[in-house]
Formats: sequence, C-alpha cells, structure tokens
Amino acid sequence: MRTLFVCTILLIALFAGAFFYVLYTPALVLKNVPAFAERYLKDATITSLNIGGQSFEYPEVLKLFKVSADVEWKNENYQISIQELAILNFQTFLRTKKQFIIGASGLTVQKKNFGLQNGAVDATINFEGDVVSSYAGMLKDGALNLNPYQLSGAQAKFEGNKEGFKISDISTQAYGGSVKGNIKMELKPHRTETVSVEFSGLKSQELETLNKAIFSQLNGQFTGTLRLTRVDEQIQVLAILAEMRKGGTIEKGLCKKILSYMTDEENRYAVETLIEGKDKLNFDNAEFRILNVSQNLAGVTVTLMNKKDNFRIHETINIDIVRILQKIAWKN
Repeated sequence: MRTLFVCTILLIALFAGAFFYVLYTPALVLKNVPAFAERYLKDATITSLNIGGQSFEYPEVLKLFKVSADVEWKNENYQISIQELAILNFQTFLRTKKQFIIGASGLTVQKKNFGLQNGAVDATINFEGDVVSSYAGMLKDGALNLNPYQLSGAQAKFEGNKEGFKISDISTQAYGGSVKGNIKMELKPHRTETVSVEFSGLKSQELETLNKAIFSQLNGQFTGTLRLTRVDEQIQVLAILAEMRKGGTIEKGLCKKILSYMTDEENRYAVETLIEGKDKLNFDNAEFRILNVSQNLAGVTVTLMNKKDNFRIHETINIDIVRILQKIAWKN
C-alpha cells in the first residue's frame, strides 16, 4: 500500500511538473512558432528566435516575455524585440484557427529606413484557411524613425485586408510641433496611395536635420498641410502648403536666390535695395505652396510680406517633382 501511495504521488508530481513546464517555459512555443510562420506568413522566415519566459492566465491568456527575433520577409531583414507579448485567445485560436488577438508592449522593430522604439500594439488578426484575410489594431506611444523623419509619441489606428490597408488618426510629436494624418493604400484595381498630413508648430531649427540648406536660412515656425496621391507609382496629386503665420526671418543668401526668379523688375530692385547691407530680412508672414501641374512638374509659389518695410515677394516657378521631393527630404 505504501509503495502504491508513493508511486501515485510521484505520478501526480510528474504530471504536475509536465503541466507546469508546458505553461511556464517557452520550449513548446519556440518549437512551434517557426512552423506557424511558415504556414500563415508565406513570405516570412524566422532565422532566430529567443523567449525569456512565459506564463498562462486563466482562461486562455498566454504571455511571452523578452521575445527577440530576426525575420526575413520579402527580401528584407527585420529585427524585432518585445518586452511582453500577450496572446489573449490562445485556446480558442488553437481550436478554431480563425482569429488571433494579441497585445504587445515594449515593441522595437528595426529594418532598412524604418525603426520603431518602445511602442505598444493591440491587434486582431483574422484568417481564412492558411491566409491572413484581415487585421486591425492600434499603435501607441512609439518613437518612429522613417528615414530621415524622427517622430515621438506616435499613435495610430491601422486596418487592412487583401485589397489594401489604412493607417488613420495618426498623431505624433515632431520637430518641436505636432503632426496628424492618414495613409491609405488600395491594391485593386490599381495600386493607389493616398497621404494626407496636417502639421503645426514645426521649428525651423529642428527641421535642419532634413534640409540644412533651406531651413538653416529660415527662422520661425511652420504650419500647413500635405496631400499626395500616387497611382501605379505615378504622382496624380501633390499639394503642399507651409505657412509661417507668426513671422520670422530669412537669410540674405536665400532671399537673393528667390529674387533671382522674380519677373517684376521694379519690385525686385526695391527688395534688393532693402536687404543691401543686411544679413537677414524680417517678414510678418510667409507662405510656400507646391502644386503639381503634371506627373513630373510642379509649381512652387513663394510669398513673403512685411508691412513695416512695405515689401512683398510673390513668385511662382516650375520645378521637377523628383527634385522637390528630394528638397523636402521625401525618401523611401
């Protein structure tokens, strides 16, 4: 009887240990994640994966801690680390294979021309068979590096399906001001990208990291909008308005460059006389407008006004769109 009792206790301990091992150590997850990725993410390959620990909370929340992975996806390398990843419907997903609900905190993603630091993501992913049919979620509190743009405190909603995706209600801090916007991409019947951005309070000194040649010669704050529509890589709409409503200063060198395009000889001579012997020129208001006139050409209108000194610069020139995008640091 004693032997039977001891054997029974040992057997219970063995099962309890096995149960604890499965729930609280990541060995099983480490074994199955690569196969999961191969099945549901056809173009992704996990080249390395590490999990610091895991826990299970009743009724079906699986938490993974200190997750790091290297992923090859569509010929690009992603380095991903997550402080805590919660799978909120673990048992239901294993049973139905239809929906995946996750929450991640301390999320860091690095790839060429993109970086996310210490963000938080909540997402729901839906499957049809072995294919992701749709997804939706929210990004919170991330620091973004969209080469060369640096954004902090980024928040946005995202959703997508087989026909495209949308990032909406974007809100972030950047260059001493704030930026809001929406991004939408439709894949059918044509690849159509639509970007709309509103910005306010951007400081010229902080914008120097984007284009020193321009922003180092302007002193003030920018408020405005940007609209961009591309269809099959061809620009259909490019409209940018940047205003310096609180006034500011323009360096003599940049002012002279603008004057060189002026066709009003009398007005140009008056402004040249005004800046003679000065290093910079004060203005009450400045406005910079860019509007495409074709797929490859855009009109750039510059307006500077100063009531006290009684001058007004207003000139429009046509410039190649590629050159404009390079000037405003629109890269990748």
